[in-house]
Formats: sequence, structure tokens, C-alpha cells
Amino acid sequence: MDNKYKEYLRSKEWLEIRLDILQTRKKCERCGSKKCLHVHHKTYKNIYNEEPEDLELLCSKCHENEHNLLKSKKKKQSKKQKRLTQLKKGREKKLREIKIREENFRKYEGREGVY
Repeated sequence: MDNKYKEYLRSKEWLEIRLDILQTRKKCERCGSKKCLHVHHKTYKNIYNEEPEDLELLCSKCHENEHNLLKSKKKKQSKKQKRLTQLKKGREKKLREIKIREENFRKYEGREGVY
């Protein structure tokens, strides 16, 4: 998701469109649920200038299904893969910390007697 689109989703214009869809359709168009509703773009060809038929009201579960985000559809990592991912993240964090320390050292290097 680019910044322009994120900004658009926070705009007054999108809020009005979203409220209109929520008030007129009132339930998930796939399963009929009335809980945790999301306005989904069926297509992005008219983005920033959507027509009502470009949008669909979905519950969070149907919306996740639409975007293929349900955990059951994701490949499950083995314990070994999870551990390797954790180790990699830990190494990356330590490298960032070292880099910051080195930058701070270079920044203040040679200034011990100057205050």
C-alpha cells in the first residue's frame, strides 16, 4: 500500500463514502454478518473516484479471505524455520544497535576535552 492510498483512506472523502456504504448495505455481502464490517475495493481501476459498484461491504473474515490472509491459507512454518527467523531478527537487531553505537562514537570522537 503506497502512502497516497494510505492518506486517501484517512481522508474525509473516503470517510463519507465508507459511512454511506455502511449505512446503506448494513451487513456482509457474502455471509450476512453485521459484525466488524470493512469496505472492500473490488477493483482499483477507479481508485480515488470509486463508484458504489466498485465497493463491497465485507465482514473481517470475508475480507481476509478475499485478500488471502487467513492463517489456514498461509503455509505454516516448522519449528526450525520459526527459530531461524527469530535468530535472523535477533542478529539484525544487534547489527542495528552496533551501527548506532559506532555512529555515536564517530560523532563524538575527538571531543573528549571540548565542553
